[in-house]
Amino acid sequence: MAGVSDDLLAAARAREASLYAVAWLTTGDPALAHQETVSALGGLLRSRPGDDVQPRRLTRELFAARVVEAPREPREPVKGSLGLWGLGSEDEVLAATSRGLADLPPRDRLALALVELDDCSVGDAVQLSGSDIDRRSAHDVVESALARVDDELEALTWAPTAAEAIRRLADTAYLDRSPATDALALVLARRRRTRWFTAAGVAAVLAVV
Repeated sequence: MAGVSDDLLAAARAREASLYAVAWLTTGDPALAHQETVSALGGLLRSRPGDDVQPRRLTRELFAARVVEAPREPREPVKGSLGLWGLGSEDEVLAATSRGLADLPPRDRLALALVELDDCSVGDAVQLSGSDIDRRSAHDVVESALARVDDELEALTWAPTAAEAIRRLADTAYLDRSPATDALALVLARRRRTRWFTAAGVAAVLAVV
């Protein structure tokens, strides 16, 4: 692909599903999750030849930095959808899991999502979430978040573990379009604008000379 290496594009496509799931579990908002995923993947695609790029870590850091910098609470449920995660779902496991998530601060949801959905270590996940604690206490953050979900699940006749329930909920996250494709379009459009402005500047200088 002109302007973006095939390897970077392949890495972005490989990352989009799990990163979107993390974004969705953190924000509870499909549109915002897509937006933040596109932004993180765009940062990956803007990498230059020779950069020491680790796609998984880079996209985690780019996404987490935006969420931590301006944490957002989930929006109101959207008519005709499950709304915030599975709140209101007829599936009692999804509904209970969603109630547990809704009670958590966004940073704790981010740490939990990174651990359960993106194979991130507990220490790295809590550090990326911006929690101001030492790494030895990181497990307490994630365990506390899992316990909150477990509290909701315990009221059911039967329920999976909190970790299994979270992954089951994440499986309902629907990607109606590819974040990697949207990120690529934005990156290429930005580079075209940059080339146009550069060419226009050069032409202006030559005209004066």
